[in-house]
Amino acid sequence: MASDPIDKLLRPRRERAYRGKGRVYSWLRARHAEIEALMARGEASWAGLAARLADSDLLGRDGQAPTRNAMIRVWKRVCRDAAAEAAAQAAARPARKHPSRMSSAWRPEVVPPAKVPPAGRNLVPAPARAVPAPRPPVQPAALPSTPEEVKEAALRDLEKLDWHFKLQ
Repeated sequence: MASDPIDKLLRPRRERAYRGKGRVYSWLRARHAEIEALMARGEASWAGLAARLADSDLLGRDGQAPTRNAMIRVWKRVCRDAAAEAAAQAAARPARKHPSRMSSAWRPEVVPPAKVPPAGRNLVPAPARAVPAPRPPVQPAALPSTPEEVKEAALRDLEKLDWHFKLQ
């Protein structure tokens, strides 16, 4: 006599509590592989599974018996979260190190150091840099000595700096 496949799923099993998720989510997540196989083979339906969970007093977060549509929505979240967890675990695993085809006794050949010619032979001298001639010292301009010369020098400087500015 073949037993109902859902009976095996309803057996008590240790379930992990997921933060912000209800008991239905935890129940589905703990039995993810088995439920996926049952659904693929067509041995179970969401309506039948929801009815059996309600009979087993497994209620949703709001205290209501799960419905077919609610089970489908929770199942999609379970599949998404399980796939994300599997991807994270795969990324955390170190990459497999493939064996080398070289013998473990192989060692690289020791190469002697390169021969450097002795100093002074076969070397090209660098061209001599031309030293610039010293510049003659800059002579300071004669400072104006009278107030009129100071005023004229200031006006000349202003005209050089600002051509449109003219004092009358």
